[in-house]
Amino acid sequence: MAAPAAPEPGLVTADWATSPESGRVTAHGETSRIVEVRTAADLKQHSLKTVDIYGVYEAVDVGMLPGTTPNDRARVRLVDGTRIYIGPPWSPTSVRSASESWTYEGREVVVIGFVMSYCPPPPGPPGSRAYMLVSCTLGGGTVLDLEELAGYHHEPSWDELMLPLTPDGR
Repeated sequence: MAAPAAPEPGLVTADWATSPESGRVTAHGETSRIVEVRTAADLKQHSLKTVDIYGVYEAVDVGMLPGTTPNDRARVRLVDGTRIYIGPPWSPTSVRSASESWTYEGREVVVIGFVMSYCPPPPGPPGSRAYMLVSCTLGGGTVLDLEELAGYHHEPSWDELMLPLTPDGR
């Protein structure tokens, strides 16, 4: 019997192994396409989609906002210098933990999130509040370094896929 044909690049099913290059497996044979954002052109093309954003983590001081502390927000600097904030800077969802900032500052990361070319305005009457016109993820995002990403896109071994034959696992 012939081996099954490989799916088209970037498209996977639950019956196919995953990798950062091919995609994430979803339940019940559904497919999931990973979209990577590495440049401003990618951002423009994939705005309003859930994507993997590749770049360098930068803690950001937006202390001019009431109730914020220095370096409690973050953004990702893409290879071409484009910066994407992790959550709208004015939103409480964009507050990053000190441990996250300490762990990832200056490191290459992948942020998984819903990206927008321009953050939405803060709540309130239109024009009632000034805000930064920047690119961002909506509602924060999951931050992983490249090693963690390999685990996130884990390819199970044959042994991990096999169910134990007896209650003691043998």
